[in-house]
Amino acid sequence: MDATDLDSRARTQSGCIPPELASRLLERGRADVVEAQAGRGQWFCALAWARALADRGREADAWEVLAPYVATGRWTAVVGAAGVLEGWGRVDEAIDITRKRMEAGHPKPWTPTRGCSPGTAAPGRRSTCSCRMSTTG
Repeated sequence: MDATDLDSRARTQSGCIPPELASRLLERGRADVVEAQAGRGQWFCALAWARALADRGREADAWEVLAPYVATGRWTAVVGAAGVLEGWGRVDEAIDITRKRMEAGHPKPWTPTRGCSPGTAAPGRRSTCSCRMSTTG
């Protein structure tokens, strides 16, 4: 797994199977394709496959799918895996992997979504952006 390649593919969705296609493949009963592509470095397939496994009660197997991606240290993988952990009710683990990555020196632990301006909220008010980042804590 190449960390730079993973980041570039996730950001640009080029050279990769997009998340919509990974989801569609699962909906159409092609879990075999999604699983195989997850093992070949396709991040969105890995995330979709991990979620599918978790939905079947196979959280340990799901984590095995995500672990190599998280091990790259790429923020995309860490945030995706943290979201999965949070969905499983394992919030402390989600915080832990995020904190470890931030302590390792991630230059931008939070990247706003397009059009997001959390710093522009009026004093005492929350931002209206969709990224869930609060300016008031």
